Amino acid sequence: MNIYLLVALIGAVSSRNCSSKPFYEDCKDGGVILTGLFSIHDKTVNGQCDTVLNIQELASAEAMVYAIEQVNKDPYLLPNITLGYRIFDTCGIPSRANTMAFSFVIENTLNERIHGLNGTTQDERVYNDLWPGNILKRPIAAVIGPGDSASSVVVSSMLQIGSLAQISPSSASDELSQPYYQTFFRTVPPDSQQAKAVSDIIKYFNWSYIAVIGSDSSYGRYGVGALEHEAHESDTYCIHSIEYFPTSNYEDKIQRIVAKLKKATNVKVIVLWAGGISSIRYLIQESYKQQLFRRTWIAPDGWSHTTSLFTPEYSAVIGGFIGTTFRHFNVSGFEKNLLLMKSSSLRSQDNMWWREFWQTVNNCSQFTWKGCGDKLNNMNEDLLSLMHTTTPAYVIDAVRAAAHAIDSVYRCQHDHHSNLSQVMCLPTKDDIRSVEVLRALTKIKFKGLTGSISFNENGDSLRSAAYDIVNLQFIPGGTPTLKIVGAWDRGFKGRLQVKSDWLVWKNGSKVVPISGCSESCPPGTRQSPTVACCWECIPCPHASVSASYSSTNCSACEADEKANHDNTKCEALPLDHLSINDGRGIGLVVFAVIGILLTLFTFGVFVKYRDTPVVKTSNQQLSYTFLFSLLVAFCAASILTFGQTPFSCTANMLLNTMYYNVCVSILFLKTSRLLHVFKFKMVVSSTSRWFYNTRYQFAVLGVLNLLPVVLSIAFLAVEPPLVKVTIVPLQYKILECNHDTTTAGVAINCTIFAYELILSVLVAYYAFRARKLPSNFNETKYIAFSMYIQLTTWGTTLSIFTSLRPGSFRAILHCIVQLCSAFSFLLCIFAPKLHIILRHPEKNTARFVKAAVTRDTMQRNMTANLSLKRLNSAESTCTTFSNSSVHSTAENDTDLNTNRKNQKSHVG
Repeated sequence: MNIYLLVALIGAVSSRNCSSKPFYEDCKDGGVILTGLFSIHDKTVNGQCDTVLNIQELASAEAMVYAIEQVNKDPYLLPNITLGYRIFDTCGIPSRANTMAFSFVIENTLNERIHGLNGTTQDERVYNDLWPGNILKRPIAAVIGPGDSASSVVVSSMLQIGSLAQISPSSASDELSQPYYQTFFRTVPPDSQQAKAVSDIIKYFNWSYIAVIGSDSSYGRYGVGALEHEAHESDTYCIHSIEYFPTSNYEDKIQRIVAKLKKATNVKVIVLWAGGISSIRYLIQESYKQQLFRRTWIAPDGWSHTTSLFTPEYSAVIGGFIGTTFRHFNVSGFEKNLLLMKSSSLRSQDNMWWREFWQTVNNCSQFTWKGCGDKLNNMNEDLLSLMHTTTPAYVIDAVRAAAHAIDSVYRCQHDHHSNLSQVMCLPTKDDIRSVEVLRALTKIKFKGLTGSISFNENGDSLRSAAYDIVNLQFIPGGTPTLKIVGAWDRGFKGRLQVKSDWLVWKNGSKVVPISGCSESCPPGTRQSPTVACCWECIPCPHASVSASYSSTNCSACEADEKANHDNTKCEALPLDHLSINDGRGIGLVVFAVIGILLTLFTFGVFVKYRDTPVVKTSNQQLSYTFLFSLLVAFCAASILTFGQTPFSCTANMLLNTMYYNVCVSILFLKTSRLLHVFKFKMVVSSTSRWFYNTRYQFAVLGVLNLLPVVLSIAFLAVEPPLVKVTIVPLQYKILECNHDTTTAGVAINCTIFAYELILSVLVAYYAFRARKLPSNFNETKYIAFSMYIQLTTWGTTLSIFTSLRPGSFRAILHCIVQLCSAFSFLLCIFAPKLHIILRHPEKNTARFVKAAVTRDTMQRNMTANLSLKRLNSAESTCTTFSNSSVHSTAENDTDLNTNRKNQKSHVG
């Protein structure tokens, strides 16, 4: 190397001894040096060092001093080596930190070079003359810091040139986990873990729409990127927008970001992933100026514990924020050491940063050896709370990690059989070189304040990935307070634990804020996505439902179900069937009961007046059978109102068939007997007179009903009635008695119907032919009228029934027809008789009946004689008298006498 260039480089080195401090303000000599990079002052808008002291960073720097002193006191850790330190103020400016890292690399390079000189060459003599005694031989073993990720990126890149290890206590950017940064280590978890914590918070409070603001730095870019990745993986929330602002000259950009967010009224949650207190303060001020209120902020560790932001004015903007901070670990020893600090102590007088501290807390412009007059000169709990931060624990663990690595290298050199060594000893000289410490760091493992410390291939200590969940609580009229309300731990089963009842939101509210692009769609609708996390609520179509809020689809109901009015759940289709529970069923039952009561009343009247001529001429046995059939008819007409079951269907079919056949058979016997008595020409021959004998009337009645009974039994055997369920989609289910589904069943049913029709037509025909009977036998005209009603009713019903759709109307029509049939029989057959019995008892006597018969006979005889006279008068005009006419007249007289005898016999 050219000697003049080397001299120039050496002149740039800043750390010849602690008496000369061009860059650093705090140092202590030792056998091995650890350098520290901290942002003791913030960066201004123009990228310069601010004059305002960052008290929390001062506490972090003091934590490094405290940790080194504790290591030096430890009899088991580096027992023969004293650690020294040099602490630099980077002001959060990456270029400034890079310059310092460059000086570290040059210093270590010169130290290694000077260590090998023996003064024999011209270059070596120059070195010895410039630095007698090799005073630069104080190797830098590792660099602690810096705290911000942007500075760590450039520092790590520079330190790789000299294989100098860097251990950061607070640089969390995921960029530093890349394999390009082989000399970078950190005791804090990377932002990929914090992004998981923030994502879990968003999901925990059901926030579906958020905005993200990040600083245009390694910390901001990679943190926002990690959160964006979590949003994509979880698919439970969306990011409305991502905005970045530069780390310097950021005013215009921040103004535009705030204006844009103010217009996004549906975004109620904002994640601010940024570092650098000055830029964050300006963002809050601008939000206050533009009245960006009523927003909930999420604060990552970059600013969540910055107490200088927690003022009543700023609380109007960020009050109620929820954030993550590195876990608050027990650093009571360090805090006790801080409480011993006084403004009059040697350290306060010798260290410019501490002098600034006492000036700041006392608001005095000049600082003397005795302090600021009568103001605060001793550290107390209030001042300690101002310095409180989560970083000291990680700083202490970073120093101890470096100490363990140096100890491991030292033991390799001096105790090859020691079991304490966890790295393979490298052939080396007596001094401790940075490359050896770098390799040792990849193997160490110890129990630190933040947990078990060990570094993976990326330099991360994931075992310490834990965060406290904090909430800035501000009640109007009070003081903003940062309170721990939960925790997130990578090792927890559920990871996130939050005490929800401890939270206080904006303006002291206890109600969890809501943030979503669109309101949750209520049950009965589905979300139709338009853009990410934004949707329209579309009502579910027919036969589909959604039972919960924010449903993305509607579920179809089963075939026998339909959606309710609100499309929120599927309900069973209503049954369209005749039931006693509705008005129609009740009406039918009422009419059936009336019919039963009238039938019983008629039966009672007939029993009471059984010896009267009206009852006797009606054939009591057949009348009682007829009334019993009507009772069966009224019962059958109401049986379906109690529900369609296989039993009710079977009973209704059998009873209806039996009652009608019995009634029509009785009327057939009555009409045919009357015709036989009066010898109408269409009556059967005299050889079948047994058919009309009253002694055999029930046998005849049985014969007439044998065919329907046999066919009904056959029908039940071939096709027993079942309840058929027919589904009318989206409307109702129909319960019907299932008949006529097979060919045999249809044939049998049609045969029964044809038989009933033929018998009914015969009765109507006979009744019509017997309409000229004597007045006391004029029951036939009522029978005829009854049969007209029956035939008309059944004919009309058949035409209507075939055109009706399946449903309860068919069953109702069926019951109405049965009631009409039974009432027509009851009123037409028995009402005239009841009228005579009850209203005109004088006509219900034997004398009245005989007189009526006599009068009718005389009238008929007079009619016959008048006809005869007219015939004789016509014949007298003829020239001849026919003997046959005389014979015919005699026969007429004989027939009249025979009729009178028969009438008398019938009445008697």
